[in-house]
Amino acid sequence: PLLRSLLCAAEERAAAGGGRKVGKAAYKLRRRLLGALLATFPADLRSLPPRLRPAAAARPWEAWGWLPPLHPPEAFGEAMEMEWHSPSPAEVAAAAEMCFASLERAEKLAAEVGAGGVDAVPEARLRRALLELR
Repeated sequence: PLLRSLLCAAEERAAAGGGRKVGKAAYKLRRRLLGALLATFPADLRSLPPRLRPAAAARPWEAWGWLPPLHPPEAFGEAMEMEWHSPSPAEVAAAAEMCFASLERAEKLAAEVGAGGVDAVPEARLRRALLELR
């Protein structure tokens, strides 16, 4: 909620002519938020699978140089017993809400361009819309 309100305030300020730097920072924040909300990554980055960790803690020299099988690629994940973080439905919903809001603004702008031509819309608004969709 705090980041969303900060993002909305920055976008409103940029839309009111608050400067290109504010708008650019808001678009970078939006892009990074979307990346963080929708990322899939390993939940644990240790180099040993869970079944070997207790032995390695007691006698680390026995686990020195242990390598999981590299071929076929599926064997690596099975040998490491990796758990992956995938986006929750709430994270996907928050990202979708951000995207839908951007698309709605772009559709309104496209309707204005379609009704009055490209010259009817200020260049700054076109630039902001393109940066937001980027």
